[in-house]
Amino acid sequence: MKITQFCIENRVTTLVLTVFLVVGGIISYGGMGRLEDPEFTIKDALIITPYPGASAAEVEEEVSDVIEIAVQKLKQLLEVESRSTRGLSIVTATIKDQYNKETLPQVWDELRRKVNDAQRDLPPGAGPSIVNDDFGDVYGVFFALYGDGYSYAELYDVAKLLRRELLLVQDVAKVDFFGVQPEVVYVELDRDRMSQLGISRAAVADGLRSRNLAAYAGHVEVGPDFITIDPTGLFDSVDDFGSLVIAGEPGGAQIYLRDIAEVRRGYRDPAKQLIRYNGMPAVGLGISTVPDGNVVTMGDAVGARFRELLPQIPLGMEVGIIALQSRAVTTAINSFLVSLLQAVAIVVVVLLLFMGGMLVDNAIVVVDGMLVKMQQGVEKVRAAVDTVQQTAWPLLGATVIAILAFAAIGTSQDATGEYTRSLYTVILISLLLSWVTAVTVTPLLGIMVLKPKMPKPGEAASDPYGGAFYAKFRGFLGGAIRRRAMTMGVVVGVFVIALVGFGKVEQSFFPNSTRPQFMIDYWLPQGSQIGATEREVAEVEQWLMEQESVTSVASMVGAGAMRFLLTYVPEKENPAFAQFLVDVDDYRLIDRMMLQFQEHLEQAYPGAMVQTRKFILGPGDPGKIQARFYGPDPDVLRSLASRAETIFRAESNLYGIKTDWRERVKVVRPVVAEEQANLAGITRTDIATALLQVFEGASFGVYRERDELLPIVARAPEAERADISNIG
Repeated sequence: MKITQFCIENRVTTLVLTVFLVVGGIISYGGMGRLEDPEFTIKDALIITPYPGASAAEVEEEVSDVIEIAVQKLKQLLEVESRSTRGLSIVTATIKDQYNKETLPQVWDELRRKVNDAQRDLPPGAGPSIVNDDFGDVYGVFFALYGDGYSYAELYDVAKLLRRELLLVQDVAKVDFFGVQPEVVYVELDRDRMSQLGISRAAVADGLRSRNLAAYAGHVEVGPDFITIDPTGLFDSVDDFGSLVIAGEPGGAQIYLRDIAEVRRGYRDPAKQLIRYNGMPAVGLGISTVPDGNVVTMGDAVGARFRELLPQIPLGMEVGIIALQSRAVTTAINSFLVSLLQAVAIVVVVLLLFMGGMLVDNAIVVVDGMLVKMQQGVEKVRAAVDTVQQTAWPLLGATVIAILAFAAIGTSQDATGEYTRSLYTVILISLLLSWVTAVTVTPLLGIMVLKPKMPKPGEAASDPYGGAFYAKFRGFLGGAIRRRAMTMGVVVGVFVIALVGFGKVEQSFFPNSTRPQFMIDYWLPQGSQIGATEREVAEVEQWLMEQESVTSVASMVGAGAMRFLLTYVPEKENPAFAQFLVDVDDYRLIDRMMLQFQEHLEQAYPGAMVQTRKFILGPGDPGKIQARFYGPDPDVLRSLASRAETIFRAESNLYGIKTDWRERVKVVRPVVAEEQANLAGITRTDIATALLQVFEGASFGVYRERDELLPIVARAPEAERADISNIG
């Protein structure tokens, strides 16, 4: 080939370009982004719409249907599904596969416009809808801040310090909290005392709202100065609430708030989500990497900054590592480098033992052909040019076939294709470069390095295929050709054996991860209070930490964890759900431990649904087998789902069987006496508001404390809240 002749004739230029490519490759390798998983785009968005007080059926018919119709106008939509629960609609919009991270932002903007247009069709009291498309952020550093004897407020103060400092670290994009328990100011009103003094709830609410609102009083000129007017009256502490003066009925006395209510500071009850680490309450912090960032660099920088901040962390407060991507990436890179060195050593050994044999790598084929021709007496340059002319196009064809073998996964537009695309790209580039170097650099290096034994003048060239090995191989090959029927029978037999053996190989597109950590999903009956879930979680934690090889246990209650792996799909908020992340000292023990833990937890907690599972190297849902029933009648759908569950449970190797509707939830229905209510001028909304204020509590404003806004929540004393008969 002409290009081969050119490279041979211009040796210096070829060698300089070769060195340039090698050095450039080394520099690129050192500066490339490093993440635990290849990037792929999450093509889902959640549209969350509150509808306080509405039943699940009302949410579905009046809110979810409206949002679904609006979303279906999006031409980029693949599918839409909704989850309607009491007071809340969650609609999931999935976009078609051909849209990627470059085109999706425009799609999300269009989706928001469609949802905003639908707001006018929502019933009174519903909305506004929130579109959440921020699923691509991966918190590669996820840790828990905990300490024996420390309150949530104390943990939160230290967490805010860490967030402020870590946001300045190299390659850090975001630092978010998980499981923070917001503080509130509870005003527990004495109903009987208020009635005696003629104080209404509305009067208390007005007093609390007006007392702590920021108000603009303007400025005043004082000589040459223009001074701000800032009147007093804001609460300086929770103790000041008691001195708030509440006006009674017109002409009545003015009463201090402390005379009709107990004011105290506490945490929002019930909590939305909790995190625990090794049996202790904790606050979680997640740190994400900037796009195309180096998670190893970020992890090292975060670790260094942590060590600098240690003197500012109170004694006894600990940091528990739940996920540290930099450590996993470093381990993977080191394993790759070891494998690379092993591969190079194996190739060198094979070349030393079998050079001149039937090897198929592009460069080796060219070198092998050059050696054979040189041993036959052909001059080096001529041998190089002739070998490339004979093998270049067949080698290119074989290279293209090898590339096409991976094209199906590499060119796919779904999440699997995106996840594996880097593998296909590496194979495409490396194989093509292998062919290019085989017809350019390899012949030149062969001319410079190879020194075969050349025949002396007048001496006949030796036959490179005249050795004992080739003689035996020639005899074997001739015998196989003469006994065609027997040869074909053996080939078919081997093929059948291979098919049978392949059927016994575990079939999974993505293998399980070697991460020394696994998950336990834990479901209590739907409707369980998060406090009850936490109490049961504490028992399970204690048992888990007593098990051999378990190094730590992180527990998420009420929701899944932050997305600390791109392939991890967090569970949505649910007070009946908990998830354990169990760290072990050897990942090879996980299969045995999962089986043991599954059996124990099912027996010890028969009221819970338990599912142990490993992390996988790739995208995918937890359920390997899924069935969907749809139709207009909810009762029929529940019946079909129950029958499907029965069929699944009959299989001994299936577990973690559940429906996304879960169990029916109890509801208390106070029956309104319509005639008496009409006569008294009392509406259903009035009754609902009164019940909310008594049991769960209603927000009556905010209390400002430095950089925090604490809601002021009015509710009944605990004795009244704990007795459901007080509804009367």
